[in-house]
Amino acid sequence: MRVWQLMVSVAAMALCLAPGVIADEGAGELDAMMMEWMEKYSMPGEEHEYFEFFVGQWKYENTSYMGPEPSTSVGTAEYQLIMGGRYLSASYEGESEGQPFHGMGLSGYDRVSGECFNYWIDDHGTGVLESRGSIAPDGKGDQTVGAHTDPLWGPATWRMVNEITGEDTFTFSMYMASMGQPEKMIMQIKYVRLKAS
Repeated sequence: MRVWQLMVSVAAMALCLAPGVIADEGAGELDAMMMEWMEKYSMPGEEHEYFEFFVGQWKYENTSYMGPEPSTSVGTAEYQLIMGGRYLSASYEGESEGQPFHGMGLSGYDRVSGECFNYWIDDHGTGVLESRGSIAPDGKGDQTVGAHTDPLWGPATWRMVNEITGEDTFTFSMYMASMGQPEKMIMQIKYVRLKAS
C-alpha cells in the first residue's frame, strides 16, 4: 500500500471514530465524499469478477527453459477468493528440479491505480516478486510486469502472462530480460482444473 493510500485510510478511520471532532458546517459534505470514496475504491468491482475463474483446485505441469535443455515438473495449486472477493490467494505444492516446492501467490485489482497486481513467494528463495499490469479487454487473461534481482542473472525484468484457454484450463507464461539480453520465455505452466469427486 502506498503511503498516501495509508494516510487516507487512517484519516477515514479517524473520521468514523471521532465524528464530534469535525464542526457541523461542511461535515455532511465530507461524510458524503468519504462514503463515495469508500464505495468506489474499497469495494470489489467488475474487474474482480475476472478472478472468479481461477477459484478451485488445479494440477499443473511446468516446463522450465532456464537450463541448457527444457525440464518439466508437476504439482497442484489451490486458488481461493479472500477478504470478501477483493483478493485471489494461491497455494502451490509440487516439485522443482527434483526438489520439493511450495509457493504462495496473492493477486487482485487495485481500483485506485487501475492495475491488476501479483505477489509471489516460494521456498526456493527469500524474496518477493511483485508485478503490476492489466486484465485483457476480453477478460480471458492478464499481463503483469515486475523487476527483481535474480541470483544468477542479476537485475532482471519479468513479464508474466495468464491466458484462459478453456472452461477448465489456463496457461501461465513467464518471460525474463536481463544483462542487456532480449526477453525470452523461461517458464510455461499448463493448468487443468481438478473436478470435485
